[in-house]
Amino acid sequence: MKNILIIGSGAMGAAFSIPLIENKHKVTLSEPHDIKLINKLNLKKKFHPSLKINLPKQIITKKICSRNVKFKMESYSCGCKFGWDRYHQQIFNAF
Repeated sequence: MKNILIIGSGAMGAAFSIPLIENKHKVTLSEPHDIKLINKLNLKKKFHPSLKINLPKQIITKKICSRNVKFKMESYSCGCKFGWDRYHQQIFNAF
């Protein structure tokens, strides 16, 4: 099992998280821009409005911040358009 951080909770990031959870990885789905989306995903059913499905309850959802990348993560993925350019330095500094 690996700890994986996905930056971007839109359709692409959320869809990418499902097979990771099914393969027993610990997934943190984070969102740098849309706090309303994270609030919706933090509700009990974790309903994703774009995918029109309930995400697996094992997915951890958080707003991205420097504290998120300080945890030991084995892998990172960016599912948001501008996320990598903005957050890669924080990620590499965490190591």
